[in-house]
Amino acid sequence: MQRNRKQAGDRFGSALFRGTAMAVLAGAVAACSYEGGTDDGSVAGLFQRKVSWFSYLEGEDIRNRCDAGHLEYRFVYNGQYNEQVRSYEIVGTVGQTAQMTSRVRGNGGYGLSLDLSNPLEPYQWEQQDADLSLTELVQLNDALSRDNAGQVSTEGNYLVSDDFYWVSALCYDGAFVVNAWPRQDSRFEGLKFAEFLKERDSLEPEFREARDIGSETFRRSREERSERHSHFSLKVGEDGLY
Repeated sequence: MQRNRKQAGDRFGSALFRGTAMAVLAGAVAACSYEGGTDDGSVAGLFQRKVSWFSYLEGEDIRNRCDAGHLEYRFVYNGQYNEQVRSYEIVGTVGQTAQMTSRVRGNGGYGLSLDLSNPLEPYQWEQQDADLSLTELVQLNDALSRDNAGQVSTEGNYLVSDDFYWVSALCYDGAFVVNAWPRQDSRFEGLKFAEFLKERDSLEPEFREARDIGSETFRRSREERSERHSHFSLKVGEDGLY
């Protein structure tokens, strides 16, 4: 049975506030499921199994392992699905440092079910790893609070694969919440967590900035949909993405 997303979001916001304050004081201060990670809880398993992209987007695997003391954030940037996708994974323990893994996939031509047993072929994922200090985590948590990402704040938003959007799946100290911001959302351009991530992303190809894709692109997308097999749309619901 799925957790009530609104209650989880309320708990997340409260826990995030408490955790950020404590860090400052300490301061330094759906069909197939993506199981994610290996037996030790790492995210290396992303490249070891066939995954459901929808399940990955809404962080079903994170929801399943979201326990007290656990910190795990996933951010996915859709820069037009057939052109570029960027993923950011942050994993750690509340009150401690964390590891950030950034990935980018470009150059188009992908299906919805991704066989990532080999990260370089044929999908051309690139990856970089970095450690985040407590100070950086405080900065990120502050950004999430300013974006209201710790609450259920984007229900009803539509996501279209041919367009641009951000998705966040966040676990903090046992509370889990999912939000998504399409390009048309007035908050999209000002997302503070996106600024944080982009400042730490040096992967190539470079970040594909959002733009008005226009009605002509949508017409072409509809015409090519049956050939590409990768056009899809999602909606943010009370309990995740649909």
